[in-house]
Amino acid sequence: MPAAQHDAASPLSRSRVDGARLRLLRRDVRAFGKGFGAEEPAKREKVKRDKAASSGSIPRVDVTVADGGNSSVVMKFNVPSFLVSEYYERSISTFQQAINHFKKTEAPRQLVLDKVPRESIIRKMLDLLCVQLVKTAIKQKDIQAIGEPRLLNPLEEVYSTFAPNEGLTLDIKMDVFPTVKFSKSWRDIKVRVAKPPVPPDAAWNETVKQLKSIHAVPFDYEDGNLLRRAQWGDMVEVELQECYARNETGEVLNETIEMGQDYQKVVSVILEKGWNPMGLCEGLIGIKVGDTRPVNVELPALKPREGFVEDEQQQQEEGKGEGDVKINHDFKDRYEWIEEMGLRATIPVQMILRCVKIRGRKQPEVDDAFMRERTNTTLAEFRSMIDGQVDEELEKRAVKARRGAIQNELSNIADFEIPETMIDRQLVEMFNRRREEEKRREEEKRKEIALETGEEEEEGEEDEVSEDDDPDALMNKFAKFKEEMRPVVVRQVASSLILQTIRESEKIPLDEETIRRQAREAKERAPELDEKILRERLTAMQLHDRVLDFIASTCKVEYYVDERPTRLRVQSGDYSMESVIDTVPGVVPGPGRLRGDIEKQIVKG
Repeated sequence: MPAAQHDAASPLSRSRVDGARLRLLRRDVRAFGKGFGAEEPAKREKVKRDKAASSGSIPRVDVTVADGGNSSVVMKFNVPSFLVSEYYERSISTFQQAINHFKKTEAPRQLVLDKVPRESIIRKMLDLLCVQLVKTAIKQKDIQAIGEPRLLNPLEEVYSTFAPNEGLTLDIKMDVFPTVKFSKSWRDIKVRVAKPPVPPDAAWNETVKQLKSIHAVPFDYEDGNLLRRAQWGDMVEVELQECYARNETGEVLNETIEMGQDYQKVVSVILEKGWNPMGLCEGLIGIKVGDTRPVNVELPALKPREGFVEDEQQQQEEGKGEGDVKINHDFKDRYEWIEEMGLRATIPVQMILRCVKIRGRKQPEVDDAFMRERTNTTLAEFRSMIDGQVDEELEKRAVKARRGAIQNELSNIADFEIPETMIDRQLVEMFNRRREEEKRREEEKRKEIALETGEEEEEGEEDEVSEDDDPDALMNKFAKFKEEMRPVVVRQVASSLILQTIRESEKIPLDEETIRRQAREAKERAPELDEKILRERLTAMQLHDRVLDFIASTCKVEYYVDERPTRLRVQSGDYSMESVIDTVPGVVPGPGRLRGDIEKQIVKG
């Protein structure tokens, strides 16, 4: 082949020449100790910065960390100029996209600089930059941060001195998870626990008294009871003639109260405390047959149980008349007692009662024959059950008192600060839960009123403006709630942190299966409950009990008898009876109280 054909334009000759030059270049680079493709350090650093900027993260920061007090730290950042420039451009780009939100293209950069205030661009830049700085510092310095970062630099100072091509010094404060320390070992604490002064036979004597009263047999007095005045223990039949309302001061109002469909005109009243509405027995003591007298009474405030009203309406819709409605439920099953602030609500009334008849009541002997007939047990077996109930109740009280004493002692020896973030977060959660509960109660009340009046809310009807619709009113409401509940929340958070610290150091396990089961059962009873919040509460309760019981097994606990009077409730197992015993050392307890249906026989099962 002629040599003229191998000129510079030939592809083959060009590739050979380039290959030879490349080999020579590589040899020269290796000779200088650099390696092919190596870049200058400044250029390599720029490549790293570009990659970091494109991903939105900062690989490393120049930061010093100092104690900020109250379980917080202050991070001092020296931000280089290239980061300031990069995030300044990011801020501008954010406004470019916001201006042309509904268009595919960004707004011109100069338009942003002309139309958007300089302070807004800088503020947006600080928001973007601080998030990445804190995120990198937390990882770099292993900071146990909680809550949101707070910029300490005055914004006016930043605005006045800012330049896109110059570095920045930023101070950012952040709450951190507190470290709990103890002034002495919690294993060395000593606690004194009070026990109630219960006489040995108190519960049994009260139970026998209740049994005799329940199974007393009525009888007619020989004198025909015409001249007899009612005494404690008698059974008095009275006729309700009128019922008037009373106000809060006790003044009788000229307002007649309808007693409802379950009202009986003549009723039997057993004159014993704890059996009847407050004031009824006291008002009937001394009455004679034929007498009529006004009696001031506190009636229980009842409401229909959910579901029963719907059952009645369903039966009526199926073709039965109003008078034919039959639902096989007891009165106590059809209604429930309304509670206000944890107490049973009552309605003050004045009843006009006429005495129809007075009868005595003969109490039986409580012996083995009595117990076999009614409980299928012996007297000794029944007493053993009552004594077991007393022991169980006393143990529950001792455990509760012991846990409280240990918790107080732990608070005395613990040394740490609670960050405001944890307190505010707990307050917000409690406030929101209270609001949801208030809304639920208001909704139930509206439904009750609608059922009573037979009116239904019209669709599209606008509700009245509530506090939740007014931001200022809502903030004022939260401020009052915070002022009221902050001491409670501080104690709760402090206790939780102390117990969590001990649990982690001692590796005390929690029973997750029990928590799941309890949460499932609670959810079945009340489907409206939030499952996450429910499990958090159950976990906190189990943590509280297990850690305090663990500490009780290691520290010194001293029990003593509390000389102050107390009240003890004993419920007789499967029997619908509860004795309330007022106990004083060396003193026989006073009258007790029976809870439940007074006509229910004490029959096992």
